[in-house]
Order: sequence, then structure tokens, then C-alpha cells
Amino acid sequence: MLTGISASSDFGHWHGSDIRLRLYMSISHFQPVVESPNLKDYQSLYASFNWAQEKKALAGLPGGQGYNMAYEAIGKHAHGLLKDCIALRWIRKDLSVTDFTYSQLDTLSNRFANV
Repeated sequence: MLTGISASSDFGHWHGSDIRLRLYMSISHFQPVVESPNLKDYQSLYASFNWAQEKKALAGLPGGQGYNMAYEAIGKHAHGLLKDCIALRWIRKDLSVTDFTYSQLDTLSNRFANV
């Protein structure tokens, strides 16, 4: 939901639903970003894959208590320099947006785990 946009903003004289329309028009005109895949040769990777080597890239739980994928994906960032960075951006069909930082995802994940 758009709030706090005045006539003196970048939207000029656009108001209410006109702003949403203009945003939709802008978003709908974005060109897709074409990127090359990061996994170009699956068979080669499969043949050479080594868990011991991959384990070196994992941070592991604090205190050497093992490994947890939720910690690797969210927790280590939620308690580090990226804690206030956007980890997930949810764009709904109506184009409203909700951002979640690593810290917020960690809190929500812990809340869900404790249900």
C-alpha cells in the first residue's frame, strides 16, 4: 500500500490509484534480466562432488554443535553484518511489497519452530 506520497513528490500530480497504475506500468515495462546459469555442467559436478570439500564452506552452528541449513541460510547472517539487509522481498499479485531482513526472518523462523 502506498502512503505518504504528496503532490510534491516524484509522482508530481499523481494521486491514489493513479500512483498504483503508474507503478504497475513502470514495473510491467521492465525487461527480464538474462543471466547465464551458475551450474553449467551438472554431470561433471555430480562426478566430482565431495561432501568433505563442501563442508568447508559451511559455517556450522555456534559452539561447534553441528550443522543446520536454516542457520546456514539465515541465522549466520541474522547475527552478522547482513542482519539489517533484505533477505526476502515478497511481491504480491497486487504489486504490494513486503521486505524481510535476515534478522526478521530469523525471529519469524524461531517463532514458527517453537509452535
